[in-house]
Amino acid sequence: MSRGYWDVGIYSIPEASRLSGVSQGRLRRWLTGYTWRKADETSSTAALWRRQLPEIEGSLALGFLDLIEARLIDAFREAGVPWSEIKSAGTKACALLGVDHPFATHRFATDGRRIFVEILSTQGEAKLLELSKSQYAFDKIVRPSFIRNIDFEGSAVRWWWMGRKHSVVIDPTRQFGAPIDASSGVPTRVLYDSYIAEESVTRVADLYEVEARTVRDAIDFEERLAA
Repeated sequence: MSRGYWDVGIYSIPEASRLSGVSQGRLRRWLTGYTWRKADETSSTAALWRRQLPEIEGSLALGFLDLIEARLIDAFREAGVPWSEIKSAGTKACALLGVDHPFATHRFATDGRRIFVEILSTQGEAKLLELSKSQYAFDKIVRPSFIRNIDFEGSAVRWWWMGRKHSVVIDPTRQFGAPIDASSGVPTRVLYDSYIAEESVTRVADLYEVEARTVRDAIDFEERLAA
């Protein structure tokens, strides 16, 4: 991998699908766009955002921000936001915020119909701007719940996939973004495979000098992905 990608994270389509909960087919369409025919007409749509990584050995790959972008877009879909609203909001947010991954920030919310972006006024007061109509919101809005498990420094930098009370973290600057134990940096897959071989949480904890609960978190995490 190019040295310029060492802190980006790298995920194949199957890996990104397991982590984000978005189907592989949908991820491919979102990353590359797609074409379809209806009657005698052919229509097409462009990629939803500019992905962080080029194809690697002929295969699509996602970076960490791509992963978070996909997860949040899917959260908006689950909340009932119309697809046209999601695409329009993404385009406008790119221009407004000057970033390629606008949804990979903590600045978005929804009421189930519209998408809002948090804007600071000239007085430093935070307001929610409805992207489709450029109107400020005063009614009830909701931030996708999984956002509370993400650390932001402008954009997303770290994802506590199981919640902050657990040890599993996805950090693009460590182990190329593979899920790891936050304290030791040992990949969850390594701990899980060792548990399968050893059949003992205590033995694996001793081998890798981690706490037993760390091993149990890794087992829980990997079994959730497999399910």
